[in-house]
Parts: sequence; C-alpha cells; structure tokens
Amino acid sequence: MKKQNNTNKATTEAKENPGSYNGPEFEDLDDKLQEGLDEFLAELGIGDDVIDFVDAKAVDKDQQLYMGWLQNLKRAVESK
Repeated sequence: MKKQNNTNKATTEAKENPGSYNGPEFEDLDDKLQEGLDEFLAELGIGDDVIDFVDAKAVDKDQQLYMGWLQNLKRAVESK
C-alpha cells in the first residue's frame, strides 16, 4: 500500500504552521518501517480504500479550516 502524494497549497501551508505536525512524510520513512506499517494495517483489515478516504478527508478538513480562517480574516479587515 503506497500512499498517494496528494499535496496541495493548504497542506503545504499547514506544514509551515508551527502548531501543526512537522514529522516525516510517510514516503520518507525507512522502507522496512513503511512495509511493517502496511502489513499491520492490512492485518487490521484497513486497505487502500480506507487509507485514501482518510487522507482525502484530512485534506478536505484542512481546506475547510483554511477557508474559514480566510473568511474570518476578511471580516476582520473589512470591519476596520
């Protein structure tokens, strides 16, 4: 199970946020660790479809939060 690289502007900006997780990307982990995690998830019955769904939901949630932040910023600027 190789994770697809679905990077976008929102996730790049999130990485630059000091409050966000700034650990290694899955693809940057040691190959044996990646394989072990893939095997562990497979044993739990978690396949590519679930992983892709969670990844897509995380990206979507990040985008929603970013858009909300932009809307709040716009309101704050317009009220001045």
